[in-house]
Amino acid sequence: MKHELNWRALAVTFGLFNGVYFGLSTLIAMSGLQVMGFSRDLFELLRSAFPMITPTYGGIFAALGLGLVCGTVCGSIVSWLYNSLQTLPANIMTYGRIGRLVLGIILVYAGNYAGGVGGGAVLFIGTVCIMEAIVGYCYLLHLLRWKA
Repeated sequence: MKHELNWRALAVTFGLFNGVYFGLSTLIAMSGLQVMGFSRDLFELLRSAFPMITPTYGGIFAALGLGLVCGTVCGSIVSWLYNSLQTLPANIMTYGRIGRLVLGIILVYAGNYAGGVGGGAVLFIGTVCIMEAIVGYCYLLHLLRWKA
């Protein structure tokens, strides 16, 4: 029994969540307060990825728009990847690749938040995990198509 994700619903959900998150982060950075983990430092981290976001009223709308677009694209990619993995036979090699991919994503996020040489090393290891998982997944697909 296969359960497929509705890519439109997931894309809209990710987009709305990400847009509200970006907008709240910009609004709280404008006020100068630290509320529920939102602070000026978090805004500067967000701004390092999206330099067009500014702590102004116009920046709030820019953040909302960027969050909607980025979240929608990411939601579509996540649902496409999930639905694509549903077509593969359930074996340990596939789950190992998925595990490495998830570990790599977690390490990349951790490396971005950590600073200095340690953060750079964690970021590098995470990137290697992601690349190994993607290459291994493509090789596994190649083997499955070659046998058929």
